[in-house]
Amino acid sequence: MQPTWAMHAQAVIDRVLSQMPGANLAEKRRALHDAYPYGQRRHWPYKVWCRQVRISLGLATPGKTLGRLTQALAGTPLFDACVTSDG
Repeated sequence: MQPTWAMHAQAVIDRVLSQMPGANLAEKRRALHDAYPYGQRRHWPYKVWCRQVRISLGLATPGKTLGRLTQALAGTPLFDACVTSDG
């Protein structure tokens, strides 16, 4: 299965949060803000990033629509270029 925006974002988020186990919410949000991997904070990648951050911080619950849309976009040139350029 090809990675989705949500999968890639979650991997980055997990890595950041694992490095700061005793941090408060504000510190975690700041660290995640600084770790944003997709360049401009616009369009679909940014929406997915924000959603994954909210889910990871316990501020939202996962929804079905986001997963279906993200999976539909997997394999598109823009998705693949951003994911491969950031690791």
